[in-house]
Amino acid sequence: VRGEMLAPAQLAALAAGEIDLALLRPPVPQTGLITETVRRDRLLAALPADHPLAGRHDLLVRELHDEDFIAHAGQGRSVMHSVLTAVCADAGFVPRLRHEVMETSTLVTLVAAGLGVAIVPAPTAALDIAGVRYLPLLPESLGVDLVAAHLAGARSPLIDNVVRVLHALGEQD
Repeated sequence: VRGEMLAPAQLAALAAGEIDLALLRPPVPQTGLITETVRRDRLLAALPADHPLAGRHDLLVRELHDEDFIAHAGQGRSVMHSVLTAVCADAGFVPRLRHEVMETSTLVTLVAAGLGVAIVPAPTAALDIAGVRYLPLLPESLGVDLVAAHLAGARSPLIDNVVRVLHALGEQD
């Protein structure tokens, strides 16, 4: 088990045999992998707790058009960067990126510090970092899949069990 790794690092570790299973946000560009969607996560706005919009129950993405954004790393290093760009484009604007980070915990900490807002998958709220308010984005269909990936031909009872547990956890949400 390793800590948080961006997709390129997970794919390299899979290819090198350093890990057996990767958890990725599609699309997964690498061939020779078996991928299986284990859940779909709703997208949330992460706002500083004292943000003027933080008292709302939900938000339309377009309501964030004048905000500074904290984003996961771009240039192909994180699918969430592409998700942010696409969701904002669909809402009619280009996000103003103030900071790009490699780890989700850093992203949420910068939001808590008031340096910007972020768009994150719902499980990010489980980090429970003080000073952040999470609001569901509308429409409710805004979400991102999570897939389990392993090398083709490397399926084992252990991988099957982990994927089964991931499915069960996804069904609880």
